[in-house]
Amino acid sequence: EKPSVLGQAPLKGAVSLAVKGQYAFVAAGSRGMVILDTLDPTAPVVFDETPSAGALDLGVKDNFVLLADQSALRIIRIYLFGTSFRISGIPLAGTPAGITLAGSRAYVSARAGGVHILDISLPAEVGTGGLLRTLPAENAEASVVWKGRLLVADGDAGVKMFTEPYDMDPQVIDLPGYAADMALSGSLLYTALGKGGLGVTDLAPLEAGGRSVRLETLPLADVRAVCAEGCLLYTSPS
Repeated sequence: EKPSVLGQAPLKGAVSLAVKGQYAFVAAGSRGMVILDTLDPTAPVVFDETPSAGALDLGVKDNFVLLADQSALRIIRIYLFGTSFRISGIPLAGTPAGITLAGSRAYVSARAGGVHILDISLPAEVGTGGLLRTLPAENAEASVVWKGRLLVADGDAGVKMFTEPYDMDPQVIDLPGYAADMALSGSLLYTALGKGGLGVTDLAPLEAGGRSVRLETLPLADVRAVCAEGCLLYTSPS
């Protein structure tokens, strides 16, 4: 059965979203963060809005949203029966392009600003000592965490892999094209490579002390985003 559009909400500037239950949290550029109630998927409605200067990406953890805008990471307390509001924030170097949440850590890919690692175990205190360290990158677009390793889609520099405690000498996985996004499915890493297609890398040999194995590159047209859900893989052109 072919996928079909059930409903839509006109949100100019929408660039990223996360879903929790019946609610969709949308980073909507200059409009900030918009929360949609999708209880009726054929007619989603705006439930709440939080202003922000150029919302670029977000992630949801418990009852908080981590929202990256053009200059900072902002922590927003979600109230589903009241107005959501910002409780904390921290300025970050670079331009945030993606947020990855893993346990009590947030990894913010900030292009030339590198990858910022933050402790989010106490969301209200992120602004005071939440930044643990920043890893260097040429153009960090996205990241994933796999078994003590942080893999970064670093534009023309390919994929960089840092091993805990995240030393400054990462292994580079050389891939053809511009590494713009990544997704994990088990030990397989899928990398959106722009006009280079979709890269598939097996990380399993790393557990035995070996090196990652590049399996293949699928010749897809200008892949800029990738998402893995179970046995399904979704890609998006520019």
